[in-house]
Amino acid sequence: MNYDLIIQNALIASNKQNSEPTNPTDIGVLNGQISAIGDLSSSSATTTFDADGQLVCPGFTESHIHLDKACILDRCCIQEGTLSEAVEQTSDAKEKFTFDDVYERASRVVQMAIKQGTMYLRSFVETDPKTDLISFDADISHMVILMSITYAIGLTIGRRKYQ
Repeated sequence: MNYDLIIQNALIASNKQNSEPTNPTDIGVLNGQISAIGDLSSSSATTTFDADGQLVCPGFTESHIHLDKACILDRCCIQEGTLSEAVEQTSDAKEKFTFDDVYERASRVVQMAIKQGTMYLRSFVETDPKTDLISFDADISHMVILMSITYAIGLTIGRRKYQ
């Protein structure tokens, strides 16, 4: 059979709890889906990749992230390391949020996540008098559409409103 991609010598974790991984095997991908697992040495592929006995697993999921508040540590002056200080510092930083700023910082985090194997992000944004809908608009209006297209990643947005 001819595949789009064959990953050779892939180590696949067993689906049985506390069991040892299987011996390295081949994975055949056709039309974007895994269509065969096993000895594919007699098959051909447009692209082959030798996993060299490394673990192959599904992409990671980030189930709760605030992309609108990502990468703002340089805007904060952490002294105590307490939750209340973090909330106060974040609140102060949010006063300078702009659409482009939120989008740029969120893009950096998405790129970092992808490089580490994350395939799905579930982002939450806060709306309050300081940011109004800036974070929400940046996430919804462009992030879901552009990042999904640009990075071929799934994004969902949850909205939490604070008064």
